[in-house]
Amino acid sequence: MALLDEGETDWKVIVVDVHDPLASKLNDIEDVERHLPGLIRATNEWFRIYKIPDGKPENAFAFSGEAKNKKYATEIIHECHEAWRRLITGETPAKTPNYELSIANITVKNSPGYVDKSNEIYTSIPPDSRKPPAPIDPSISKWFHISSASV
Repeated sequence: MALLDEGETDWKVIVVDVHDPLASKLNDIEDVERHLPGLIRATNEWFRIYKIPDGKPENAFAFSGEAKNKKYATEIIHECHEAWRRLITGETPAKTPNYELSIANITVKNSPGYVDKSNEIYTSIPPDSRKPPAPIDPSISKWFHISSASV
């Protein structure tokens, strides 16, 4: 699904856990509708309205909210990966008058942003400092109901 979130395309890729009991039957988006009728519509509705309780407007979708099939989704994933590859290898500039992106990485050797683990960029990252979970604010359990008549 192509969610248009605050002016940017925010792709939502619908996947199935291989361990799900229905996994062998869910090979493409049409199968989801066949075996789990209404799930795609409910998912679309959730993404459309989930920001309303925060006082934000509902989200819009490209393609009238249609969930595209596996072939289309795979093409988008490859397209996004290729854009990332061009950025990380320097084919696409990381800095322009409009933006500056950090392409520092420790995995793509010979890329313009490659740094080894002795580099200050890497060593300046604070060490892992895991803490126990914070208490859960009771407001997290507050339910919101949005009438479809008003949306």
